[in-house]
Amino acid sequence: MNSQPELSLRKVKQSPKLGRQTRAADFLSEDELQELKAVNQRGKCKRRPYTDADAQIAEMIARFGYDAYKAWLDDEITDRKMAAMLNAERARERQMWIPIESIVANMVGACIKRYKGEKAPKGPKIAEKILKADIKASEGQG
Repeated sequence: MNSQPELSLRKVKQSPKLGRQTRAADFLSEDELQELKAVNQRGKCKRRPYTDADAQIAEMIARFGYDAYKAWLDDEITDRKMAAMLNAERARERQMWIPIESIVANMVGACIKRYKGEKAPKGPKIAEKILKADIKASEGQG
């Protein structure tokens, strides 16, 4: 009938392990293994591919062109003046988005249905808070 022997837990535990892969721990000493773990852990840390200075330089070039960047490097434009120009440009850019943001916030707020006794949804208040912060920033206040 059945030609295979009956399997039991004892027989399975005593059988040789098939398909075991070799690992670094099989060949390295304890000290070398600890060093390998430390190297692997350092490699897992996420690093940004650029610094804050790189981001600021890229923004300068994107907004004002390479000639303005060279003038800044040659100290023809002071750091304070460049920072003021960047902030003014950011505020000008925000001013262009405020009408669109306010339209979207008003439309979304009007679409939310509320029933008697329910708590008011937080979305419209958060949208209003963001819009007010953008208005302040566009006026150069924050």
